Amino acid sequence: KEIPFGHIDEAMKIINSEIGQVRPKLRRRNPEAWRNQFYTAIYAAAGSASMSKEDVYAYAYDVLSLKKSITSLKELTQRQLQDLDRKMKEKTRG
Repeated sequence: KEIPFGHIDEAMKIINSEIGQVRPKLRRRNPEAWRNQFYTAIYAAAGSASMSKEDVYAYAYDVLSLKKSITSLKELTQRQLQDLDRKMKEKTRG
């Protein structure tokens, strides 16, 4: 309600910048909460792309070049989780 009409893009850039600054600190202090942020972002992107959980796991297998298929995002390393998040955002943006 406080953001003036037409300034949404600017507000989103500021929000994303703040998230980027806080995430490394969160990873050290609370790795589980850090991972949960990525799970939420990945499943949100999947929802906007009309993908099921199984589709997300298959997509992760393909784009991350995994050696075996996964049944949960918890099986991914931190780096793989970050890469999947980035690729899911790229997929939903076009």
